[in-house]
Amino acid sequence: MKNLILYKQLSILNYVYVSFDSSFNIIPVEDQSCLKYWSTERRYSTLDEVLQDYHDLSLNQIESQLRSDSYIHFPELIYLPTGNIHEIFIHKIEGNFHLFVKEIKVSSISQNTDKQLFNETPVAILVSKVEEPNPIVNQQFTTLLGYTNEDISTLKDWANSIFIVEEEREIIHKNLEQDKQAELPKDDTVLTFEGKILCKNKELKVCEISLRFTNYSYVMTFVDVTERVKSQNSFVESLQNFKEISNNANDILWILDEKDDKILYSNKKFKELFPEVKHEDSNITYLSNLVYPDDKIGLNEAQDNYLKSGYTSFNHSFRVKIQDDIRSFSGTSDPPTTI
Repeated sequence: MKNLILYKQLSILNYVYVSFDSSFNIIPVEDQSCLKYWSTERRYSTLDEVLQDYHDLSLNQIESQLRSDSYIHFPELIYLPTGNIHEIFIHKIEGNFHLFVKEIKVSSISQNTDKQLFNETPVAILVSKVEEPNPIVNQQFTTLLGYTNEDISTLKDWANSIFIVEEEREIIHKNLEQDKQAELPKDDTVLTFEGKILCKNKELKVCEISLRFTNYSYVMTFVDVTERVKSQNSFVESLQNFKEISNNANDILWILDEKDDKILYSNKKFKELFPEVKHEDSNITYLSNLVYPDDKIGLNEAQDNYLKSGYTSFNHSFRVKIQDDIRSFSGTSDPPTTI
């Protein structure tokens, strides 16, 4: 029980431990988190293999002391595979040996490499650790949105000021509030959404945003989709204008699909004259039946020539039976347009 309390206390202080038997062979465990400070490329089986990866240390140097004393403490050791600084002490309990490790300093080489990769990543990134108030951003983030590390005190306050749509602010708030309730998301929990962002220069940009929780940190990525959204909005606006103009025109207009067997769009005048024809009809046989019999041959020939000529526009006059009346129309067929 005393040892269990010790392990829990050390775990709270960010120590991890690995156990070895009396012959210094590693005791396998299911929870691999105890190996998190060591290189993933290493596969240790004995204490001697572990100690040889530390600068100027081996089992031969300490074995006699280890068997006679209850523990040995090393305040700072360089772990050679990564260059990071570890604190280690080895505790002897009931014939077995327990090696406790805590990473106390990341090597400057590793830090510089990570920083360079972080800044050279071609995606705007913001990282906010749960336990630390000040998020960090990379160079792409500053280039895209204008904000630097000094501009962001907390992720929540920053989100309040840059997300102009309340629903988008709530997405951030909802996810950040989880840590206050001790209900942190699982690692690699990913949420994606599209948001309008107010840049530092007051310009509005639309970004595809990914919010990921991993290693007790929130990682946000931003991809600029402003031009794509503008194009979509422009298309929708043009389509609305087209519908408004066509509905006010005196011409009868309908648009067929590329196989000429389904009506994709018809204007108000068309609907008034042919109320029986529905857009969901799978073909336009009904329409062809309305053409005056004597005019069908000429209309069919005009349509065939239209197809053979590579969709060259043509005009052709024909008569249509509407209820008990016969009306004459001048039909115009234009090259197909994708809508």
